[in-house]
Amino acid sequence: RELEEAAKIDGCNELQCFLKITIPIAKPMFLTIAILVFVNVWNEFLWSNTFITTEELKLVATRFVKFTGEYGSNMARIYTASVVTVSPVIILYLLFSRKFIEGMTSGSVKG
Repeated sequence: RELEEAAKIDGCNELQCFLKITIPIAKPMFLTIAILVFVNVWNEFLWSNTFITTEELKLVATRFVKFTGEYGSNMARIYTASVVTVSPVIILYLLFSRKFIEGMTSGSVKG
């Protein structure tokens, strides 16, 4: 609220306050929600296993379980499949971890 009041004193209208202050402060929240939703959908096992019958449409978690059942004794293939399954989430974290820190430290009133 203090940032919006300071911006209004400097001559910003409501839309400018929203676009230049509220949105940048809220970016980490939106990014966190997007990542949590992505990970939740990525790991959805029960829905994919129960209702999706076409093999091409099944999610990664369901296909991974089927893969480990087929290659249960070949640990090298299972570990490789694990890395492939987890790598998109790790890449997203590496790409956006700086944005989390920037969002937490920016936009505060100094003084």
